[in-house]
Amino acid sequence: MGFRGDVEGLRAIAVLAVLGYHFDVPGFGGGFVGVDVFFVVSGFLITSLLVIERDRTGRIDLVAFLTRRIRRLLPLATLVLVTTAVAARLWLPATRFDELGLDLVASGVFVANLVFAARGGDYLAADLAASPVQHFWSLAVEEQFYLVWPTALVVVGLGARRWRRRGVGLAVVIALASFITGAVLSARSPSWAYYATVSRAWELAFGALLALIGRDLRRRPRQGAVLTGIGMTGIVVAVITFGQVDTFPGAWASLPVLATGAILAGGDPRGIGPSRLLATRPLGWIGARSYGLYLWHWPILVIAEEILARSLGLVATVVALGLTVVVNEVSFRFVETPVRTVAVLVDRRGPTLALGGCLVVVAVGAGGLLGQIRPGLDTGVIAAPPDSLASATTIPAPARDLVEADRGSDRDLVSKPVE
Repeated sequence: MGFRGDVEGLRAIAVLAVLGYHFDVPGFGGGFVGVDVFFVVSGFLITSLLVIERDRTGRIDLVAFLTRRIRRLLPLATLVLVTTAVAARLWLPATRFDELGLDLVASGVFVANLVFAARGGDYLAADLAASPVQHFWSLAVEEQFYLVWPTALVVVGLGARRWRRRGVGLAVVIALASFITGAVLSARSPSWAYYATVSRAWELAFGALLALIGRDLRRRPRQGAVLTGIGMTGIVVAVITFGQVDTFPGAWASLPVLATGAILAGGDPRGIGPSRLLATRPLGWIGARSYGLYLWHWPILVIAEEILARSLGLVATVVALGLTVVVNEVSFRFVETPVRTVAVLVDRRGPTLALGGCLVVVAVGAGGLLGQIRPGLDTGVIAAPPDSLASATTIPAPARDLVEADRGSDRDLVSKPVE
């Protein structure tokens, strides 16, 4: 698959929208739609690679797909989870360790979305104590989808000469069923509507559908430019205005999803027309690092607010954003990129699978250890021995005489008849 600068820029727009929303930047009230953009882009890119592999080799290698996902996701995700566990031990109150330990374990095995949905936490509510790994719910949705989607493509393509048509039909069915489920859950159970894979799979499936029909799209450069322009406008409108939306995703998610689809369908890999804006070097730099920026920013924000015991001001926000960029650049250069490209892992499946297993164990272990820490009950007050208490509570003589006099007067009142 040829490099598309506009897609890299689209990733940058998505992560910038999320960061702007979480850091309360004016004009980014609907920045949470950046996650929806990520879902569509992910479905498009991953399925495009699967389609190319199927067309070239006649098959989809599921083990190779798994090893690519391990190299791409697990090293950085595990580093973020372990770092968050250590930071939580240092700066978060011990009363949160039990719950956060569970969150870390769930994030390490990509089921965090189910934990947050069951807990009923509202991702859009700013007044709730957020988990430092709450944003891992989106990774869980993606990996649960990709646990099923490549296998389903293999199954529907067995013995089929025109296997892509079957794939299109499968993507349409998944998208429609998931969209309807999400619309129903948005009214009945908002937390499950937001976090559950069944209500989010349609966004990934929509991107997959675009990848499957991409070669059948016939468009002129002017038409592509119009589509890209419409898509960019749609995303900007959603980011600016969706802060007023009460329930999400539901039908509201259609705008960022369709807008992203328009950019993917209309974009030009050479960066012609509006695609040139997305293919600029600054957006390309951010897009290449969007995964790490997404993972690092949220725990840094949550823990910083806990340390300061309040929302971040302007200076603290700038510092937190700067720290996010610096930490991410270090991890991008020395963890994310080397592990993804090192020959011993790219050429051999065994070491990659072993590495994946070890990383999962490390992430789960970090969460388990944190969850085992119990808050201390020591109040700092030393109890006095009984003798000391007795002497300390002995009533002085003058006060004792007054007490006895009061008791005597009380007895006189009780013994005298009422006249």
